[in-house]
Amino acid sequence: MCVAHHQTQGRGRLDRSWESQPGDGLMFSVAFRPEPVALAPISAGVAVARAVARFLPDVKLKWPNDLVTVGDGALGKLGGIVATTHPEDHTLVVLGVGINCFFSRERPTPQAAALADYLEVVPTREELLIAILRELGRVETTTETEILDAYRPICQTLGTNVRLTTIAGAEVTGIASAVGAQGLEITGGDGSKGVFGSGDVEHLRNS
Repeated sequence: MCVAHHQTQGRGRLDRSWESQPGDGLMFSVAFRPEPVALAPISAGVAVARAVARFLPDVKLKWPNDLVTVGDGALGKLGGIVATTHPEDHTLVVLGVGINCFFSRERPTPQAAALADYLEVVPTREELLIAILRELGRVETTTETEILDAYRPICQTLGTNVRLTTIAGAEVTGIASAVGAQGLEITGGDGSKGVFGSGDVEHLRNS
């Protein structure tokens, strides 16, 4: 495991940059062996959300595993997780986790949120780390059915209008109608359905 006090060249999902000022957040990487490995992003999201919910109960996940809060119809992004399968040992996943605790300078994006926005007393990075590691240990032995059952109630994406952009750049819009082992199901306005194992999701406001 590696914990960073300061990050200037962090990488988020889809190679987006992730930066943090000294002491502003918890950033760490850790080895993770979930079963099944294919659900590692979902399992990790559940574990991190459960841990953070001990301090801030109203925490949700934007598919697949962005940690968010909901206010005034908009999502505030508290943190994110990158899950990378080891190239030689396919049972091993390296998780990169970043959680905003404070913003000592300007917010990196308008959607960025921090625990200090909602809590008078913010947990220390050590308290957060211990809580997350304990939850990661629990979900490593959770069955596929159990982890999906735990994920769906806290997935803010389900039931919303979304635009999904695939890695190839194609866009799909519709209702996020289900989440399963194969990915996110999107139902279009014409009733057509597609399941996507990866991609970038944008929540659209209802018209």
